[in-house]
Amino acid sequence: MYVKEKFNASEVKLQNQFPEQVWCRIKTNDNREVLVVVCCRTPSENVYGNGIPENIRELVWEISCKNFVLFGDFNYRGIDWTHNCCDGTASVDSRLFLDCFNDCFVTQHVDFLTTDKSILDLIFSKEPDSVCNVQELGSFGSSDHKLLVCNLDIMDNRVKESKIRFDYNRMDVERD
Repeated sequence: MYVKEKFNASEVKLQNQFPEQVWCRIKTNDNREVLVVVCCRTPSENVYGNGIPENIRELVWEISCKNFVLFGDFNYRGIDWTHNCCDGTASVDSRLFLDCFNDCFVTQHVDFLTTDKSILDLIFSKEPDSVCNVQELGSFGSSDHKLLVCNLDIMDNRVKESKIRFDYNRMDVERD
């Protein structure tokens, strides 16, 4: 994960035991916080054992009440993100993964294939308008996965409006 210095990011450690995650906290102009994470779930249980799918769902539940953007290669096949459902090839873990994000009212932003046959690389956010302009940059080395880039609209750059209000009771006028 790379974050420009001007964003004043700080590393965050969550209590979740999912092994492949990196978090940072970015303070917005109006002093709100946005958590940003990059994670990867290997499709092979030989690497970390078989508790990883539960750890991912627990991670989502842990942050579901916070403002966050979650980037990751989740490797859950059989999910149709366009129609927000699973097809007949989806595993139980894929179905539970989709249900978890739906239960937490999280938005998934990638709407094109990130491998030859599936959308496996995903971008989630709590606030639907915080992620925009998601694009593919091409293949990632010899992998069949695509590199993704997007814009995050997390800084509050709105101009504060000020209005002049006149107190007509204090006007210097002659009264009849």
